[in-house]
Amino acid sequence: MAEAKNRKTRRTLAAVRNKYAEKLELESAANPVVPFDGEDGNTYSFPHPLFANDEWTEQVDAADTTAGKAKAILGEEQYEQFRKHPDHRDADIMLMFLEVNQATQGQLTDGGPTRS
Repeated sequence: MAEAKNRKTRRTLAAVRNKYAEKLELESAANPVVPFDGEDGNTYSFPHPLFANDEWTEQVDAADTTAGKAKAILGEEQYEQFRKHPDHRDADIMLMFLEVNQATQGQLTDGGPTRS
């Protein structure tokens, strides 16, 4: 019995990534993107901030304007398509990014995803 109490939990990166991808209701840890629909009927996406690679994170952090951050979040190709619609603004991307960050806090702080 004492032996079982002294065993340490061994974690793997893959298991932890999969756990959080599931909690955050992402497609998978291998494809951790946040999709959203624009006013133009197109679906856009960006990496979930907890799963984003270092290059993406650095580009978003380094951008010093709202337009620069929006372009870094979506990537140049999606950004150009997004901005073609007259009702799309750079601030909309920032709102979506803020929504994802706030939802993440809610999903992770109570031990499980919040359901609407």
